[in-house]
Amino acid sequence: MSLNEAKGYRVSGLTREQQEEAEAEIYGRRYRKETPQMPPQPLSAEEYARMRELLAAHDAQNKTGYQEFDLNNPPTPPYVYREYPKLMYDHKNRCYLQVEDAQGMEAALAKGWKKEPWLDQVAEPEPLLDAESQDGADAAQEKINEARHAKREKVGR
Repeated sequence: MSLNEAKGYRVSGLTREQQEEAEAEIYGRRYRKETPQMPPQPLSAEEYARMRELLAAHDAQNKTGYQEFDLNNPPTPPYVYREYPKLMYDHKNRCYLQVEDAQGMEAALAKGWKKEPWLDQVAEPEPLLDAESQDGADAAQEKINEARHAKREKVGR
C-alpha cells in the first residue's frame, strides 16, 4: 500500500447540519442558518451620486493599491551616471586597481598606473606543417576519401 492511500475513512456520527456548525466554529465563523433574503431596494439618483463621491474619496486616499509587473522583467531604477569608482591598469603586471575618487586616481597615476586597459595582442598561430608536409597530408586524406567512397559503392549505400 502506498503512502497516499488511506486505510479507511472514519464515519462521523454528526448530521450534515452539525458538521457545518462544527466547521464554522473551527474557522471562527458564526454559524447561522439560512435566512430568507430581502430583495434589494432600488436606490435614487442622489444615493448613486453620493456613493460615487464616497468611492472617489476612498480611491484618492488609498492610491497605493496593487501594481502589476512582469516577474521575468521586474521594474528597474533608471541609470544614473557616476564618475567613480574607476579602474586603473598596470600594463606590466597585467593587474588593475579600483579608485574611489579623484585623489585616488591622481595617486595611482603618480605610481605609474594607466587609465587605458592593456590590449591583448594575439599572435597568429604558426602552421603545424610546412608546405611540403601539408601537400603529403592532403594527398593521404584524398586517398582515404576515395577508399571510403569505393567501399560505399561496393556495399550499395
